[in-house]
Amino acid sequence: MEKLGTIDFTDFARRHFDPKFNGTKISKISEKEFLTKLQHRIDTNNGITVTQGYADFCKIITVENFAEIPTGSLKITIENYHNLRSGYKARNENELAVLSRWFELPLPPPMARVLSIVLYNKHQIELEELTRTKEKFNFNDDWGIVSVMAHMEHVTEPINPATQMRNALGIEEGGSGIQINKKEYNEAVEYWNYHAVIKF
Repeated sequence: MEKLGTIDFTDFARRHFDPKFNGTKISKISEKEFLTKLQHRIDTNNGITVTQGYADFCKIITVENFAEIPTGSLKITIENYHNLRSGYKARNENELAVLSRWFELPLPPPMARVLSIVLYNKHQIELEELTRTKEKFNFNDDWGIVSVMAHMEHVTEPINPATQMRNALGIEEGGSGIQINKKEYNEAVEYWNYHAVIKF
């Protein structure tokens, strides 16, 4: 496995520790504990895989759920489809709202089996921050966590089609400026036709 170097959370990804966040929540351990456990698995190559993400600056770490994180998505079934909701959502005040679909469950979701941790390299993080704020920004580590996806299946969840659309819009709209890859987009459509994130 390639050497990744040092990793930290980006400010954007710290939303996972916010109790009001609608997506995957990290509540059982602190940010520092999460990073320590993740770094140990990377350093010892303990049950971890690293794959190329959707762009050169992106990597995805896949690892067993070591942080007691409830799953952030579920497969849509006859038993749970009535809990699906939809509406226009933005991840923060700087982004355009896009049509989204999510579960509102009557009971807490089960613990995830797998974590997919999306990383951006230092250069991309600094570039996006400079574009958004017009101020120079220094990210101290080699890689930054931009998203943690907790799920039940032993696959890396494809980037949601709405997120791929947002990415293609550019940094100013909350994306990364990467053009849509039609093959990857269609694969994501196939997956997310039968899955939805959980709001809890």
